[in-house]
Amino acid sequence: MRIGLALPGYDSDSSAPTTLARLAEYAMQAEQLGYDSVWLADHFWVEREHGRREAGHDPLVALAYIAARVPHIQLGTLVVCNSFRHAAQLAREAAAVADASGGRFILGVGAGWHEPEYSAFGLPFTEKVGRLAETLEALPGLLRGERVTLSGRHLQLRDANLMISAPPPPLWIAAGGPRMLQLTARYADGWNAAWFGADPYPFRQRVEELWKAMDANGRPRDAIEISAGLFVVPGRRDNRVSAVAICGEIDEIAAGLRAYERAGAHHVVLSLATVPFRLQEPSFIELVARSFSRSDEEEKRPGNP
Repeated sequence: MRIGLALPGYDSDSSAPTTLARLAEYAMQAEQLGYDSVWLADHFWVEREHGRREAGHDPLVALAYIAARVPHIQLGTLVVCNSFRHAAQLAREAAAVADASGGRFILGVGAGWHEPEYSAFGLPFTEKVGRLAETLEALPGLLRGERVTLSGRHLQLRDANLMISAPPPPLWIAAGGPRMLQLTARYADGWNAAWFGADPYPFRQRVEELWKAMDANGRPRDAIEISAGLFVVPGRRDNRVSAVAICGEIDEIAAGLRAYERAGAHHVVLSLATVPFRLQEPSFIELVARSFSRSDEEEKRPGNP
């Protein structure tokens, strides 16, 4: 199983976006500690009870910067909001990150969900899945540099193409509902479900729903890389935290990660807090790396299934 780190896109106290230089430092630390991937979200901000928080820089711009600073780790979006960009512009930006990263980029996309952002910027909140479906119909061809014609309800392309300088990145979709799972089964190279805690059973149920959709679309079950977004908080067990996150000492966290692997995860993306893309303590990055190193050691022991 591969281990990814959800980079803290904003300061948890001020809510100011994390600087690009600091994001690259986190990514470099993750690479050196053995994480397989780093990820960024896509929000202008999220409206909470105490104001607009969880703001971050544009993830595609930020990942291009990280790609130039950090040489080996895989880079991904979890996920780009389809509503924020025209399909052609999304493909154009993704192609640039694919080039900048030397093939390390994963393009994760989703339909969007946070209505206050849509209202603030005058974006249509209705028919989000239908809009994404049309983007997904066009996106693979655009990323390959092909000419694409599409006469959709929301997207119209006429003999449209882009000049491409790198192979297309893997396309992941964040999906939970039946229509989104059907789109995933049809178009995706990878799938993400988030966010989960200590109990892997809800994730396993989602995996089985995805498999049914893949069966219906005639795709083999190993055709899609399955990933889970997890809250992980190392340290002394706290009942409030343990209700939503994998928590405890290194061995407990290692056991929690193995449970998700048994539930069907090929890749997990860890948010080291009880809020997505937040870092509760800087020391958590190294502490959690010890836990998945311990998990690897456990798997290599004789007699382990």
